[in-house]
Amino acid sequence: MQHWHLHFGLYYAFFIHSTFFGQLQQVDEISQLETSCEKLRNSKKDSQALKEKYLRDIFTITHGKKEDEILPQQLSKRMQSELGLFQLGGRRVNELLERFHKDYKDWRFTLEQQMRKSLGADELFFLPQQQLMDKMNTLGILTRDVKNELNVVEKATEDKNKVLEDKLRAMQEEVNKLEAIKAEMSAAQQRLIDALKEKQFKYQQDNNKLLREIASLQEKLNLYE
Repeated sequence: MQHWHLHFGLYYAFFIHSTFFGQLQQVDEISQLETSCEKLRNSKKDSQALKEKYLRDIFTITHGKKEDEILPQQLSKRMQSELGLFQLGGRRVNELLERFHKDYKDWRFTLEQQMRKSLGADELFFLPQQQLMDKMNTLGILTRDVKNELNVVEKATEDKNKVLEDKLRAMQEEVNKLEAIKAEMSAAQQRLIDALKEKQFKYQQDNNKLLREIASLQEKLNLYE
């Protein structure tokens, strides 16, 4: 019975030992996850800069226009283009976040496969008892190290996911605000256009009336001649 417990413990120790080496093999994938995080941070900075520039343009337009001045069509198109770029930045952040989750899930799945595969090894049964005990002690130390490292990685990943999701929600709120501002400005622009058209129509009516009066006076002058 003691011998059976010993070999069972060795199976478990070898399982953890394989986990440790599987962890080492995932260093490149973890680095890729870090790269994805850095891309997310850069994308947010770019989106923030674009949003601030867009808001400065809006402030300039709304505080610098004259009474009858109409927003140029070219400027309106440029505002639409910049809003599109900002929304594209938000979508890229979302894509990177989804890729980050997928990379982490793939990494975990690969690690679990390696753990299950290691359970099929039986070469430890043929080692002398003293060597088995020494190997168990060594693997026991590695087991604690691997568990600690894995806990650190999982905690860091959870923290990063929460931060990225919070930032993504904040960016989406900013996009919604910008869309609302653009809609208000479009409505204000349309009101200015309608007001100008009304003034032009009234001016044309007054001009036609004046022309008729001039023609009438001309007819009267012709009669006196």
